Amino acid sequence: MVAPVGRQEDIADVSHDVDVVTVLIAEASPPALFALRALLGDDGRFEVVGEVYTGEGLVDYEGEPRVVLVDLALPGLNAHDAVAAFRPGHPRCSIVVMAPVEAEYLRQAMISAGADDYVVVTNPKQPFLDRLSATVTATAAATRIPR
Repeated sequence: MVAPVGRQEDIADVSHDVDVVTVLIAEASPPALFALRALLGDDGRFEVVGEVYTGEGLVDYEGEPRVVLVDLALPGLNAHDAVAAFRPGHPRCSIVVMAPVEAEYLRQAMISAGADDYVVVTNPKQPFLDRLSATVTATAAATRIPR
């Protein structure tokens, strides 16, 4: 291990300055949940603070995450209706719908329901993470809250 150069009082501890984005995942598939938890956890910008497995679970969620990732194929109450019901109680939250394919009519429907973004989830993972971060920044700017 290499010791830092300089006096101890000159070395800033920035670990507390990092703004970690809290994330709620609305996804029913265990493999997808595992992958999202790992992807977000490995990145360092995000912290998963909750999981729900149905549209009803999303509507009933009482926390205040900065981001909600919603599977387009969420069971129970469909993703469109769940987002529409969730949005009024969480105006500062970034809602990102994850879909396996691009479909403009679905994108428009989800945006009109209250989603901030509609993302086609593919590999590689970095564009997804960067897009997620950009959506959080845009939502924060639009609602005038600190990132």
